[in-house]
Amino acid sequence: MNKRKLLGCAAMAALATVALASCGSNADYEVGILQYATHTALGKATDGFKQALKDKLPEGDTIKFTVKNPEGDASTMLTMANTLVRNSDLVLGNATPAATQLVSSAATEGKTDLPILFTSVTDPVSAGLVTAWSGSTHTENVTGTSDINPIEAQADLIFDYDSTVDKIGFLYNISETNSQVQCEAFTEYLTANYQSCTTETETVSEQSQISSAVTKLINDGCDAIYLPTDNLMASNITTITNVTNPAKVPVYCGESGMVENGGTMSLSISYYELGYTTGEQAAEILFNGKSAKDVDVVAQTDASKMEFAYNSDAMTAMSLTFTSDFKTKYNIA
Repeated sequence: MNKRKLLGCAAMAALATVALASCGSNADYEVGILQYATHTALGKATDGFKQALKDKLPEGDTIKFTVKNPEGDASTMLTMANTLVRNSDLVLGNATPAATQLVSSAATEGKTDLPILFTSVTDPVSAGLVTAWSGSTHTENVTGTSDINPIEAQADLIFDYDSTVDKIGFLYNISETNSQVQCEAFTEYLTANYQSCTTETETVSEQSQISSAVTKLINDGCDAIYLPTDNLMASNITTITNVTNPAKVPVYCGESGMVENGGTMSLSISYYELGYTTGEQAAEILFNGKSAKDVDVVAQTDASKMEFAYNSDAMTAMSLTFTSDFKTKYNIA
């Protein structure tokens, strides 16, 4: 509950003591978070978002976070989103499906002025969350941060490690448009800079299809696999590496959380920092009275905040090592 609501409750105290007691049980600010699923990157973004709001919270005020996680289930997500938009002063959608559901639920619930923030969204315009990243056509009550990857640097990473790679396999969830956008951008860069390398794409719609899709990519001659920041892939990384590690095919990941859970290596943004930036945007809206339409959508472009990560167990399983030049370029001790 925001301060205006609290003041309204205080004004009614003389008429209804019980009403004041009821209002007094609420925080100054109620913030709802809809995190699409459980995996490392989204968890880090949620943590960063909450920490930024705590750091920016005006002295003497209180804030309450309600975090809901539908684990990717659409019907559960709808129910959770409806509840959050009814009871929050501001909501965060963590990942594209969560953010789009919050926008839809806010419209259904008549909460058209509710500030809606998003994070872990690759292309918010294509997803229909905003009409532009900034400027006069920016959507009225929606803004946030994009997790668009350093695609070119990620492609270079593959060839910095192994210049002989001649076929890269892409794997993603057909329902995640952000994943398709990343793989298309990756292909464009390969076409312009690594003409001798070809690609093959496999898409899936559920976990049970992943293992056979990975097997097909390997059987078709892919000597490296690239995973975009795909929620289904991130949640099932071990299903992928159970196939790739014995075949000695490295998995290059769109974000470092996938590497923590078994992927081979990654050069990616920091999802904690991304979430923290989103929290700073939310603070401008909640604490400083800014309108969401005046807060530009931003991406993480600071190279100093990029994360190189590798999984030593995966490297050992595939008998992979680093050259001295590679260690120098990627600051590996």
